[in-house]
Amino acid sequence: MRILLLFAHPALHLSRVHARLIPLAKSAEHVTFHDLYAEYPDDFIFAKKEQALLDKHDVVLMQFPFFWFSTPGILKNWQDIVLEYGYAFGEGGKALKGKYFGVITSTGGRDYIFQRGQGFRFAVRDYLMPLESMANLCGMKYLPPFVIHDSRRIDEEKLDLYARNYRFYLDTLPSVKKHYGAWKRAVNVNSVLFVGSANEEDSDD
Repeated sequence: MRILLLFAHPALHLSRVHARLIPLAKSAEHVTFHDLYAEYPDDFIFAKKEQALLDKHDVVLMQFPFFWFSTPGILKNWQDIVLEYGYAFGEGGKALKGKYFGVITSTGGRDYIFQRGQGFRFAVRDYLMPLESMANLCGMKYLPPFVIHDSRRIDEEKLDLYARNYRFYLDTLPSVKKHYGAWKRAVNVNSVLFVGSANEEDSDD
């Protein structure tokens, strides 16, 4: 399976976490790394170009910092422009049907703040419900998010663990059909895929 990784970070020069992860994605032969801010510095997105990329891949990932409980703006623009009626949904819009969709995101808050009923009251997956709904409307199979917490204070040891898990996740995705049943209800993929996970959010399972 081919993976399209849509990357969006408006201030990458300030991010230790994503700067560490990007080379791991770029070095994976089955991953197409697509930096939206680098590709479209004026935010003028070409729908047909993006649709052609989608057509060539089986798994679509969005990777971004978790800004105000949502995505950076370019990803909303990407959805509005690329996921057209008749292409991604609606009459004849079956181009994405059966593909897999997932999120990789980093938060500035610590993991316990995002446990349901604590701190912010909701898990990251709950805040990402609009993206899950988008995937469902397009006939895609939604994957629980890969979440990196405490990005501002993370130490090198924990960042190393996240980086290893990140690459392991990317390398596991080509066999996602085998894992999807076990993954789909989890609050995040970290909780079901990794031994010694750096993420401690509770699972729905």
